Amino acid sequence: MTTFKEFRKTLLASIYQSLEDDVSADCDPLELVERLKIPYRVGWVRQAIEQMEEDQFVKASWFIGGGPDGGVVIRLTGRGIEAAEELLEDGWSISEQAPGSESEPAAPNPSEVVPASDRVVTLDHNSPAYRDVIDILNDVSSQIRGNNELAAKTPLAFGQHTAEIEAGKRLLDAPQVDVGAVESTLISGLKWFAEQAAGTAVGPLILFLLTALGGLFNVSWWG
Repeated sequence: MTTFKEFRKTLLASIYQSLEDDVSADCDPLELVERLKIPYRVGWVRQAIEQMEEDQFVKASWFIGGGPDGGVVIRLTGRGIEAAEELLEDGWSISEQAPGSESEPAAPNPSEVVPASDRVVTLDHNSPAYRDVIDILNDVSSQIRGNNELAAKTPLAFGQHTAEIEAGKRLLDAPQVDVGAVESTLISGLKWFAEQAAGTAVGPLILFLLTALGGLFNVSWWG
């Protein structure tokens, strides 16, 4: 099965190849991945671009919307171009992920990719993924409660969606959780705050949390 490390290399090489003679042009990485049919898991595109941005391989422009992997346009930097060229010189390309190769993922079960909203999921409270989600959720919740400016601007909506998040947090304490209940409480509240907090420090963290929750429940919150 394709690993994230392989996917990240393939994405970088494919971005460079797709730009042809104009390597300074903008690129929508999710559109590229889907057009080239590069195998990936939910959240991988965003995670790969975030890492490339940290490595100064790309300059990324983020915006609200587009699901767990969309909402970003990138431009390769000089370091990114050099890294991509090194990969290509070593023979790395999209062919590394071609259908029929050893890295090809098994055909997904539709119920696993986009579960029904009434599906019940068993949570492993000792798993690193669960603990990471809870840590991030606690951090986001704390920052939201401390946002006095937003609370004063829209007090009713602020109170409603804060209550939804707190209710959703309590749902995650149970060993078995109804996906629909999580979506109507925690996810609803987080989406509202993601829109309201766009451009602030907590905005990207909320989007990252939504992606992590999608991975935990194996579902995309964006239709």
